[in-house]
Amino acid sequence: MKLDEHYANLEQKRQVFENSIGSEIEVLKVSLSQNQEATKTLIPPSMADEDNTQIDREIQNLVNKLNERVAKLDQKRKVLENAKGSEIKALKKDRDEAWKLKSSLLNESGDTRQEIAIVNNWLDQKTLLSGEEQDYNFSVLIVDDDLTVRDTNRGLMMSVETQQQLTMEFQEARNGKEAVYLHLAGASYDLILMENHMPIMNGIQVYVFLPASTY
Repeated sequence: MKLDEHYANLEQKRQVFENSIGSEIEVLKVSLSQNQEATKTLIPPSMADEDNTQIDREIQNLVNKLNERVAKLDQKRKVLENAKGSEIKALKKDRDEAWKLKSSLLNESGDTRQEIAIVNNWLDQKTLLSGEEQDYNFSVLIVDDDLTVRDTNRGLMMSVETQQQLTMEFQEARNGKEAVYLHLAGASYDLILMENHMPIMNGIQVYVFLPASTY
């Protein structure tokens, strides 16, 4: 039945989202743990007795940089959790609606013709909105003024693409202004991974969020 197929499709996509965010978070957790361990081992007890101001300053500078790195990784982990959470919630809602419609149709309570019309209308709407998910294709925009960061983020997303057997298309922008121009030109993205201090957003959210900071 169409509802069974749609329900199974929604359940599969929900699991894909949950697994993909889990993979990204695990990568960040490993990096976070490695940086924390590096911070602990940078200053051995014996060095506290050394009277070398220059070395102390260099070590403190490295510790500060590692602390910043740890904070950014933790922030990115939280951003990824929040971004996927809203998508998973929407999928669960869609799945519940499909289940209720299926139950109503099988119970044959009330006007059967009306129930059939309601189900067909619901399926048609979901098909128009989703395009019936073409093998979980995702369009990803990566925004950062640092080429190294863009490459790192692309690599992270490509690892998720491989693990979850997804198909991802990538585009890059150096800043929010370029991202807005791409959106105004008609580009549409499932995920927009921005600089560390910015969240993951869709195209419309970027257009609302960035105008004041792009000129």
